[in-house]
Parts: sequence; C-alpha cells; structure tokens
Amino acid sequence: TPAMPDPLGFALVGCGMIARFHARAIAEIPGTRVAALVSRTPANAEKLLAETGTPACPIFATVEEALKAPGVDAVVITTPS
Repeated sequence: TPAMPDPLGFALVGCGMIARFHARAIAEIPGTRVAALVSRTPANAEKLLAETGTPACPIFATVEEALKAPGVDAVVITTPS
C-alpha cells in the first residue's frame, strides 16, 4: 500500500475567537492539522488548544519562529483587522 502523505500543517497566527473557528475547521478537513500556534501570550494558545480539542502543538511568540518549525506548510492570520 502507498504511504500516506504527511498532513498539511497550518500555523495559526493569533489565538483569539476567530482562531477557534479555524482550528475547528482544520480538524474537520482530512489530511490537515494545526501544526503550530503563534501568540504573544502562551496562555491564550494553551486555552485555544483546550477549548477546541486541538492536539498539542508547538507555540511560538513570532511568525518567524513558526515558519521554521517542521510541519508548517501554510499560515492562517487570525489577528484583529
């Protein structure tokens, strides 16, 4: 049988209310996962993980750090306009 490809990994930048909608949507799409969170306040990222049931993933303070993380293929900006 062919090997399954690695899931497409998303980094969510910002961990407020809109990020929760994106985390839940990503969880419903086969072959995708939340690979990293970016937040100036790590407690907000931890709260997002707990409230959405998102599997644990690295939490970064900057986008630059998240972009270097293995498994991050795309970025979703969920900060206020």
